[in-house]
Amino acid sequence: MRLWVVLAVLLSAIGLASPQALAQADVQQDVMIQRGDYDSFKIPGPRGPSACAEACGRDPRCKAWTYIRTVEQCRLKYEIGVAVENKCCVSGVKSDKSDKPSGDGRQAFCADYASQAVDANDANLSQDCRLTGPRWSADYRTHYTWCMRVERREAVAEGELRSAEVVRCQQRASRSKSPLCDHYARMASVMIRAGDAGNCGLDAGKNNRWLDDAAVQRRQCEAAPQRVPEAEFAARQRQLATCFERAGKEEEACVAYADGAVEQYQKAVDAQCEFAESRSWNSSKARHYVWCLDASAKDREDESFKRDDELAECRRQATLRKACGEYAETAIEQASLNENERCGLRGSAWSKYKDDHIDFCMQEGERAARKEE
Repeated sequence: MRLWVVLAVLLSAIGLASPQALAQADVQQDVMIQRGDYDSFKIPGPRGPSACAEACGRDPRCKAWTYIRTVEQCRLKYEIGVAVENKCCVSGVKSDKSDKPSGDGRQAFCADYASQAVDANDANLSQDCRLTGPRWSADYRTHYTWCMRVERREAVAEGELRSAEVVRCQQRASRSKSPLCDHYARMASVMIRAGDAGNCGLDAGKNNRWLDDAAVQRRQCEAAPQRVPEAEFAARQRQLATCFERAGKEEEACVAYADGAVEQYQKAVDAQCEFAESRSWNSSKARHYVWCLDASAKDREDESFKRDDELAECRRQATLRKACGEYAETAIEQASLNENERCGLRGSAWSKYKDDHIDFCMQEGERAARKEE
């Protein structure tokens, strides 16, 4: 138990404390006052409620009190909160006379300062101002303790700064009633969808610039200084212009890519390469163009080089097949001469079947075939 509470109880008991000075209005049995706690302590015994009332009366910060019988705890409150029925408790509100402390004026000043700070933070939260830092603590005791440590003029300046920030927030919030932020949200949606249609791949980012949510865009406008919506419009326009310029170049590049792919396909047909119909090998310019739009520049380049390599290999094989055909014709003539002249030469080199000589040539190559010939 705190010493000053014990002294208050003892003084009252011996008749030195004036009951009128500590008078309480609206003392209510079976009632708990919720919210506004800044201090709590234990007061055991039957005089707990009256001692709790006296403690509130002597503290300039106190506006109301609740004594919880079940745990013999006194709670002092810097504001008159919400009264609810509860048989655990007895509560009271400080009277108008006792609300004006005769003690230390600094305590009374800091009590008012702390109450105003908590009220300002409530406004900050309720209006979604998103103001943060020590200035915006929700704890009454923190503001009161800070006020008691600094000079009064510093506390006054801090309170004025806090009030000014709340006013600015309220002014921004009032803009939601104007058509400005509605227009901003509509235009943001149009630009965001244009970016999506152009496959710009623009990320929402930390400021939700490219998030297609009208409510979010409206809140951002309402919470921002006047110049921010204009800056956001300009930033979106720059990014879209870059995207569309890039898209135009991409379209030109894809037209060239599709033309080249069809040309490679025709060369493969002329060379009788007999490639199976696929994404890489087909005669549809549109099909190549659509694939190109979603591919990176490196992927397009790699695809073109791959077709060139496959076409070159096809041509090499075609040249080899032609040479092997000629080789096989000569081998058959030699095999027939061997048989007609009864030379008696044996082995695969003297086969009478053309396919045997072609297979040998295709496997071993033209040089080996000429040597064999």
